[in-house]
Amino acid sequence: MDGRIDAIIDGGDCDVGVESTVITLATPIPELLRPGGITFEQLKETIGEVIINSAVINPLAEGQQAASPGMKYKHYAPKAEVILIDGSGEQFYSYIRKNGRPGEAVLCYSEDLGRLPLPCISIGAAADYRTQAHRLFTALRTADEEGVSRVYAHCPEKTGIGLAVYNRIIRAAGFNIIKP
Repeated sequence: MDGRIDAIIDGGDCDVGVESTVITLATPIPELLRPGGITFEQLKETIGEVIINSAVINPLAEGQQAASPGMKYKHYAPKAEVILIDGSGEQFYSYIRKNGRPGEAVLCYSEDLGRLPLPCISIGAAADYRTQAHRLFTALRTADEEGVSRVYAHCPEKTGIGLAVYNRIIRAAGFNIIKP
């Protein structure tokens, strides 16, 4: 927003970090369009049958219009290229050790700190999805502040609030996903 508006009021950190869950009730079965602080599992528990729109974890199909903000191809992205590594912990470490270069960084879990040859930006423990959701955008901004050219991200779980974290990371990566 630099130079486009007169002021920004900083209200502090959001409680969740990926607050905005978006659903539509304008379909025969309610449809999750963007996962957020209210999870798919919570929606099912509260309203019954719910489906996940394919664009939550896949790029929009050719000519398909976004049914909700945040569904476009690349969104929430830092200036650096983001690559999501979808594999086991050992596959993640091996890929970065083999392919990491100076000027790059890793978006990782606290358990990964000290195990990788590149600067690490932790988003919390591997099993702490709430902390990951809370720290994600700060971590992406940190990558910009550090001026790195590429960020490798460890693939989060795709359940609970982890689905919202995954959704934001794949958009930041522009669906640049490597399965080692």
